[in-house]
Amino acid sequence: MLKSSGNENIVLDGVNGSITGTTINVGNGTFVVNANGALTSSSITVTGGSISINGGVFSVDSNGNLSASSVTISGSGEGTSFNLNSSGYL
Repeated sequence: MLKSSGNENIVLDGVNGSITGTTINVGNGTFVVNANGALTSSSITVTGGSISINGGVFSVDSNGNLSASSVTISGSGEGTSFNLNSSGYL
């Protein structure tokens, strides 16, 4: 266990598996989580679960189903079916 008082405000507790403080910075900025939960990473892999951005404006569930309120697709692609609205947009 490491505890620090003052400006650092860091507590590492190996028993409970928690880190508290204002910012976690690993690799000189390559992985940072601030006190508000904002994550910055130069490379990340998500395995399992789901992801939701901005309250579900963009989301992918654990089965790979994608939902987005707006999308622009360019280039080539493959698929078994595509649903378009009356304007010809996905």
